Formats: sequence, C-alpha cells, structure tokens
Amino acid sequence: MAESQPKEYTALSYTWGDSVFDASIIIDGQRASITTSLKNALVELSKIENLTQGKWWIDQVCINQSDVEERNAQVGLMREIYKLSRGVTIWLGEPVDPSYNAIDVIKGAILHNDRQPGRRERQHKKSTIEVVQKNWEELRRFFQMPWWSRCWVRQEVG
Repeated sequence: MAESQPKEYTALSYTWGDSVFDASIIIDGQRASITTSLKNALVELSKIENLTQGKWWIDQVCINQSDVEERNAQVGLMREIYKLSRGVTIWLGEPVDPSYNAIDVIKGAILHNDRQPGRRERQHKKSTIEVVQKNWEELRRFFQMPWWSRCWVRQEVG
C-alpha cells in the first residue's frame, strides 16, 4: 500500500473472543462465517452507523483465516493497514453492567481539563469519597475489558 493512496476504508478493532465461527453475515451476496463477538460488534455499530456505506477492513472477513500463509503475511501488514485507514472504530465489547459509566467519567475528566497557560485554575465542585471510589472502580473495570489486553492495541490505536 502506498502512503499517497486515498484512505478509503475504516478499520475495525475488536476482541475475537472464542475462535468459533458460529455466526454469519452476507457480503456481496455471499455468506461469511464470523465469531459471535464480531456479530455483536456489527449489530451494535449498525445502530449508530450505516455499515453498508463505505468500506471496512475487518480481519476476520478480509483475511482468509484458513490460509496460514496468508494470515501470517497479513499480520506483518497490520500496522500499515491501520495506519492507512480513514480511521479505526473500536468495539470494546458488551458492557458488563447496565450502570457502567466509565466513558462518562473519562469525558468528564477531559471536559474539566480546560486550563490554559495564563488562566486561573477552574474550581470544580467537590465529590464525595463514595463518588470518587465509584469512578475509580468504573475505570478499573473499563481497563480490565479483554480488548485492552490484546497484543494489537498499540498498533491499532497508534
């Protein structure tokens, strides 16, 4: 792939889960076997994005999983595949708990970090120890999700 090519696809980063191809999707009229984890990711992503518009690079679909030689060759190209994509959509997996709010905690931290040179520090309302502990617990659970422990995280995000 040449660096000057237009970025025509979005790469999907997700956790495979069990390598059991027990679900399927239709691509260009052909049935393709996929894992339940990928099926769940596609179902959830389709709620917020029209997946039939644009091109996607998804390893389970784009790499012939039964051809070990091709798989090994593609693994060597993964860094470039992600680098040359229009963007990377990450599917962390199913939330563990309906009260799960780690993303809200992270958004809150980012939104409240608006201090710029020469400006006074903004005063924020104090949180109770219970709220602080709950937020740390949410973040701990968030970063314990299987996606974060994958060896590909650095190249996909980078």
